[in-house]
Amino acid sequence: MNKKLFLVLATVYILYAAAANAQNFVPILPTDTREDIIKKAAQVKPSARQLRWQQLELTAFFHFGINTFSNLEWGTGKEPASLFNPVKLDAMQWVKTMKEAGFRQVILTAKHHDGFCLWPTATTTYSIAQSPYKQGKGDIVKK
Repeated sequence: MNKKLFLVLATVYILYAAAANAQNFVPILPTDTREDIIKKAAQVKPSARQLRWQQLELTAFFHFGINTFSNLEWGTGKEPASLFNPVKLDAMQWVKTMKEAGFRQVILTAKHHDGFCLWPTATTTYSIAQSPYKQGKGDIVKK
């Protein structure tokens, strides 16, 4: 076996062994029966981080962007940035409503599948900077 292949295999083995010893990982082997897999699955415990996330109980997902104004469920990335202009945007009202409803966390999609960014960025011209919202100076993420 050449040295390069050996190093790759050794690295994979070390990573696998480390993961197998982790509290929230149980390896499933090709030789395991259905019953073996069920027994192993019953032994899986969440990590401290996963448990903290579960204890939040409710998380809201805000998917707000160019499609809100194009009336398309699945944008193409060709919708003009000039469509994006939330003149009555009140992000604090969103958060207040979620909090009152019992949500303890919110996630905002800051860049969408179509490439539109809700913050001004130098990495693309398809962003809020090219929209009329606050004369191109708006930043939904910063709010």
